[in-house]
Order: sequence, then structure tokens, then C-alpha cells
Amino acid sequence: MSGGLDMDINKIKAGKYQLVVQRWDRQTSKPGEPFTFDRFSRGDEVTLSEEEARRLVPAGAAVTPGSLEKAQAERAAAQLRAALNQVPDDVRAALLEQHGLTGGGTTAHEPSVASDVQRPGDSDSVATWRSYAVERGVPAEEAAKLDRKAIIDRFPVE
Repeated sequence: MSGGLDMDINKIKAGKYQLVVQRWDRQTSKPGEPFTFDRFSRGDEVTLSEEEARRLVPAGAAVTPGSLEKAQAERAAAQLRAALNQVPDDVRAALLEQHGLTGGGTTAHEPSVASDVQRPGDSDSVATWRSYAVERGVPAEEAAKLDRKAIIDRFPVE
């Protein structure tokens, strides 16, 4: 299920967004003229009209600028934690110390890579919300099955 079904489309406004889809074409020609368009690619920041934003954001095709990089960093942090959980405690402690990371997690097998996890915006992609859930301790397999609304409900604004 698309994460877009659980958001209030009326809260989505025109503005700058970052594309998540591989390619998006915006028609620039008027009816009756030869067809012309502007082509954008994944990661491009584009200024969307309200109509475009209300179509692309719920579909997961566009997110607020920086959300894509944030989700990638959160995935990398989750992968680091998973890798550290595979090594013996003494090796883990040495690696954490060597790289200036702390072991401030809730158990010896949950080192703290990021001390404060920032809650995504309600219109962020479901992938961003799943990364957030993993960062907050939800197993990756479980997070992959959750939609955006379920994760938002599980982690209300504090």
C-alpha cells in the first residue's frame, strides 16, 4: 500500500521538493503547440506547483529537500548497527572507540550511532519513515511491512 493514502492532501503545498523517482517530465507546451517538456531526474530539486505537489508527494515521487539523503544516512546507520551486532563484544567496543562512536544504546548489542533521531515530516516518504522506525528500534523486517500511518501512530509527536 502506498504511504500516500494516509496523508491529508490539503496540507501539501507548492514549493521546493526533491524527486525520488528515476525520471519525471513536466509539460511546458500549451495545448495545440508542439509538445515540449522539462526532464528531471532522481535527486533533482524542483519547484512544484500545488497541483503537482499534491499529485507527486502522496505517490512517493517527491519529498522535502534533504529527506532522500537523510533516509540514506539512516539506512547506513542501521546497517552499521546490524554489522556491529555480528561481531564479538570486545571487537565491537574496539571499533566503536577507534571511530569515536559511543556505546550508549539500550544493550551492548545496540550501540548508539546517532544520539537524537529526528522525526520525519508527515509528508516524507514511507522509506524515510521505515528508516526512522528501524532507527527507533523496530526490526527491519517488521518496519518493511508497516505503512507510513502505522509508523506515525507508533511514534507520536512527543
